[in-house]
Amino acid sequence: MDRRLVIAGLAAVAAAPAAFAQGSAAGGTAGAATGSTGQMSQAEQKWIQQTMTTGAVALETSRVAQKKTSDEDLKQFAKFEVDEQEGLAEVLKSMMPSGAPAKDAKGEEMVQKLEQEKAGAGFDKAYLQGQIQGHRELLQIQDAFLKSGGQNREAMNVAKLARGRIQEHIELLESFEL
Repeated sequence: MDRRLVIAGLAAVAAAPAAFAQGSAAGGTAGAATGSTGQMSQAEQKWIQQTMTTGAVALETSRVAQKKTSDEDLKQFAKFEVDEQEGLAEVLKSMMPSGAPAKDAKGEEMVQKLEQEKAGAGFDKAYLQGQIQGHRELLQIQDAFLKSGGQNREAMNVAKLARGRIQEHIELLESFEL
């Protein structure tokens, strides 16, 4: 598969989570059509927290990569990842009854490591490996939540959409040859 074609596809859907959040926040039909009760189960809250915590690392490391990566395809991926993670975080925050979780210690360490890494091939490989690992973790979080059979259709639908995007990202990231 041509990476440039896949990256162009990422650009086409990067704004979708933000558009969904705007529809929900504006009281549009997106929230009403989901059948959500306004109450979130512990499983749903855990899923949101885990997704946001892991996604925050992908977001922050991609912001660093936008400045440091020397590979143009990787730089373009980082831009799309920032846009997508910001949109997803907006959607998840709108669903969460309390504040957003922060990055965990492991995530903080990953961001600091990349910030300290010199730009060049070593940075690119570290960023790429971190993104692959982080996306695999995000995929496991989505899979676990979807298998839990949550009752909140809005949450289940967001998890299904996120899962598909995460799988695409893993395939794309694994196709990079640095």
